[in-house]
Amino acid sequence: MGRQDFKYADAFFGAYDVFPYLTMFEEVNGQVQPKFIDSENMMKALQTYNTMYTEGLINKEFATINPTNYKNAILSGKAGMWTMNANELLQWEQQLKATTPSAKLEIIPSPVGPGGKGGSYLYGSATRTYFIKEGTKNAADIVKFFDWMLSEEAETFFTFGIKDETYKEENGKIVYTSPTDSAAIDEERYRQSFLWMVQDTTYNKGVLNMTEEGRSLINVYDTILANEGRDGIQFDPRLDALVKNPDIAPNSDTAPPVLLTHMVKMVYGKEPISDWPKVVEEWLSKGGNDVIKEATEKYNSKAGVTMPRR
Repeated sequence: MGRQDFKYADAFFGAYDVFPYLTMFEEVNGQVQPKFIDSENMMKALQTYNTMYTEGLINKEFATINPTNYKNAILSGKAGMWTMNANELLQWEQQLKATTPSAKLEIIPSPVGPGGKGGSYLYGSATRTYFIKEGTKNAADIVKFFDWMLSEEAETFFTFGIKDETYKEENGKIVYTSPTDSAAIDEERYRQSFLWMVQDTTYNKGVLNMTEEGRSLINVYDTILANEGRDGIQFDPRLDALVKNPDIAPNSDTAPPVLLTHMVKMVYGKEPISDWPKVVEEWLSKGGNDVIKEATEKYNSKAGVTMPRR
């Protein structure tokens, strides 16, 4: 299942270790550069997508599929493989069964490349950050609200909902049955994943520990997901050279516009994949050289640099 901007459809860039994001740098011959400059492996990754497109193994309209259509296609049983957050697996499976009762989801390792490794982009340990604008009314109460989210009372509410409405207590123990209808699942997902703004988002241990399916998913985290993920040299704060030129800078965890246009055309067969070195030169000429120069200087001076975790 493909998606526009290759977002959540980038597993093969991970296989060849050439994520086209500008949060993924590597040191090559004393120079710190984005991984997509590795033209040999980038062309192999693009060829993989082109082959899948040609053979009908990726949605033909992937370049224009937005997040809503991406999820709807999956939950209507029209996709065989996709990337998603593992902590939502059981909820998505229940929603999928509403249209395809025999459906079953399994988490499998990411495809690996010639180096024997693969995986999706490895996010930082802090997945969410909130900013409270100076002068905000009742700012202290907002902070108290965030603090409350770490309490046992809050964990019970966000995990199970409201007593005697979505769960019961028997002999001092919570009795909770995960919903099976789509609307109730959406409500559960919103409460657990989005409304609960301050939490360990790895997985909801309160729910998973209650069922055999949940405990099985925890085992998948320990045996498969713990070994997943590609990382690179990262900079915080963001490099000044990227701020100056939005055309060569990425939007969130997607490729910069100047790269993305060519990537899509190459997968669709509208441009030769062998032209990727020319795309790199275009990125360099539009300010990429300044990005590499600044990245190398900060790397050498150890200023705001985070080294790869694996």
